[in-house]
Amino acid sequence: MRKFRPIPTLSNYHDWLRKAELDSELFKQTSSVYDITNCLLTLNAVPDWITNDTDAPDNLIKLAKAKIKIMKGIDFSFDFNRIDDIDHKLRFIRMYSNHSKHAVPKKPITKIEMCATYPAEYPIRFDKFAFDGMVVEAEQIAEAVISFWRQHIPSEG
Repeated sequence: MRKFRPIPTLSNYHDWLRKAELDSELFKQTSSVYDITNCLLTLNAVPDWITNDTDAPDNLIKLAKAKIKIMKGIDFSFDFNRIDDIDHKLRFIRMYSNHSKHAVPKKPITKIEMCATYPAEYPIRFDKFAFDGMVVEAEQIAEAVISFWRQHIPSEG
């Protein structure tokens, strides 16, 4: 007998985090800017979904609200040199997401590009972000933020 997978939904923060995990897995296979963008845009939405879920635990809502402030840059100075810190990763995701939705920025912003590094193997994988003279692994940013939310979000059920 054939097993059917459940039909995916996007109706709560659990669903959105699962989507980010699937997008990240797809990016690992493809190194496509589309897949990492899907992942980061989804991760950008997770805290908003948490704060608007009446069934979310109060401590999780409080954490999400604090992280949204950081992501928006409220009372927070982003430093590219501290990209290893989770708060800077969250702010980077918000910047990348805003970068993605504006053809012409409202104010000057750092240019973020996908890149490959050398020596390269075939097929060349564009799996890094370049900005402000720095190069960081796109996968590391996504995975760290997924892991952060995974450790704070209680299991469904």
